Amino acid sequence: MTTPIYGKLGLSEADTKALAGQIQDQIPAGRFGQPSEIAKAVVFFASDESAYTVGSELVIDGGMSNL
Repeated sequence: MTTPIYGKLGLSEADTKALAGQIQDQIPAGRFGQPSEIAKAVVFFASDESAYTVGSELVIDGGMSNL
């Protein structure tokens, strides 16, 4: 977990770590994504490099949606 999102659930630190572990176990990539990985996709869509990209959806979830 590299962002504080799970800490906002009101769980104890131990429960937060347990929840994060359960979620991470379901990610085929075996890890949580880094904020920079999301930022790179945002920069791509905001750049001229994506000028010919129309109506696309980019799923950045480490493969979870493919299960």
